[in-house]
Amino acid sequence: MADYMRRHWEAEALPEGVPINVGEAFMQMTAQMMADLAHIAQSNLNLWRNYLTLWNNSAQRSMRGPGGQIGTVG
Repeated sequence: MADYMRRHWEAEALPEGVPINVGEAFMQMTAQMMADLAHIAQSNLNLWRNYLTLWNNSAQRSMRGPGGQIGTVG
């Protein structure tokens, strides 16, 4: 394990891990994301739809009575 760590923290391995290069990676990621805005919008809509479905299912389960039917409890 120590050998693995030593090889990956040598001087020539550092340029990719230097914090200053992180900004460039984020800029590339942002450019790729902005290239397909329709995909981002669809993903956000899917996220909210799934979130609302989860809350709807949870609310229905909490309203079920002893017989498994939705109605008054007790």
